[in-house]
Amino acid sequence: FIERMYVTCLSRQSDPNGKTYWVNLLLDGSVNGVQAAYFFLFSPEYVNSNKSDEEFVKDLYRVFMGREYDQGGYEFWLSILKQGFSRQYVFNGFSNSAEFGNICRQYGISQGIGNYGPTMTP
Repeated sequence: FIERMYVTCLSRQSDPNGKTYWVNLLLDGSVNGVQAAYFFLFSPEYVNSNKSDEEFVKDLYRVFMGREYDQGGYEFWLSILKQGFSRQYVFNGFSNSAEFGNICRQYGISQGIGNYGPTMTP
């Protein structure tokens, strides 16, 4: 799960210390899948990559659905961002999905609940 987050969100392999840190947090239940995904998608490393809204939505599909986007869903979430809703709001919509629940179950971790940030961007 953690290696998947590094590759999907940060476009790189994990470093040994970082991977061990996150795996231990997931295994001892200190962190759930949503919390780990939030850290990676809103980390300084991800934010500093200056991804467009289009790239961000595509990344959400890969992280939370384990697949590439479908055109209708992609256009829907992109329109939400263009209306002024925050990235955290869109993150919540993806993180609470049944698809992400299935991914978390495959790894034997708790999904958690996404309830981050403001609805609208300031």
